[in-house]
Amino acid sequence: MERHEYQSGGSSDPVSTSGVSDALLALDLARGLGRRHVRRLLDAFGTAEAVFESDSRSVQARTGCTPGQAASLRRTLELAWKRIDTERAAVKRVGCTLIAPGLPGFPPLLEVIPDPPLVMRVRGRLPGALDDRIQPVVAIVGSRRPTAYGLRHAGRFATHLSEHGFHVVSGGARGIDGASHRAVIDRGGETTVILGSGLGCPYPPEHASLFESILDQGGCLASEYPIDAPPRPGRFPQRNRIVSGLSIGVLVIEAAARSGALITARLAVEEQGREAMAIPGRIDDPASAGCLKMLREGWAALVRHPEEALETLQGGAALIELVRTSGNR
Repeated sequence: MERHEYQSGGSSDPVSTSGVSDALLALDLARGLGRRHVRRLLDAFGTAEAVFESDSRSVQARTGCTPGQAASLRRTLELAWKRIDTERAAVKRVGCTLIAPGLPGFPPLLEVIPDPPLVMRVRGRLPGALDDRIQPVVAIVGSRRPTAYGLRHAGRFATHLSEHGFHVVSGGARGIDGASHRAVIDRGGETTVILGSGLGCPYPPEHASLFESILDQGGCLASEYPIDAPPRPGRFPQRNRIVSGLSIGVLVIEAAARSGALITARLAVEEQGREAMAIPGRIDDPASAGCLKMLREGWAALVRHPEEALETLQGGAALIELVRTSGNR
């Protein structure tokens, strides 16, 4: 592909102040290219710039695709390039920054998961960034329709963990997520929301004041989706890998036997090497079925008190130290 086809219509500097290049942003904005496809392109060409500079023959040679597939990819990339200026304007409109793996401000624990986000849009600062000390992060997730029992313990555990040096991250959803975020900010702490929509249309809308309070108190709102991406059902399970990927452990407070919270916790254990914890509930309560399933199958620690959660999370200190000492930035 010819270089002159991909000249930005904006600044002559192809790299924003965040360090995310136009080429990387365009790959992130390419519609119809799944994350795994984009990763294969990057593995094949080395850099996002090389992907855009390649011609059809090179694409075929390096990826093994057909001539028709190579032509389709070229059209997709051309359309994605045209979206750059719109996305950068939206970034300025909402007052966020762009970060990507390998750049300052991108948390190393998130960078080492099997499928890290290509580009993150961030208001505030993502927790766990590499500096003199990586603050430990814990995820608290659970039902969107919790019982009074679940809400009480969400506040109890979130408050205690925050007061003992943990940064609480969740998805900002109704129910356990929102209760955990509120408990932290009510005690003057910082918390992070990973949205299942773009920063320009945060969801759910009734949490708008909560999200602003989080930012006012030094917390963070972040998303891997384009700024004006609406909430869609498939985006919420996808963002959950980021919630767990930022964390050394995931605490589940009330979850159905089949739920996003349960998927998040299992992903954390099986694919990311993190801790999972569950608060038990009544054996005849459907809201506790997921937590009891985790405990019965033996892949989560039973926690009844916040102190037990702290003990379980101590194992994550070794993971933080490993990343800190190996992250020469």
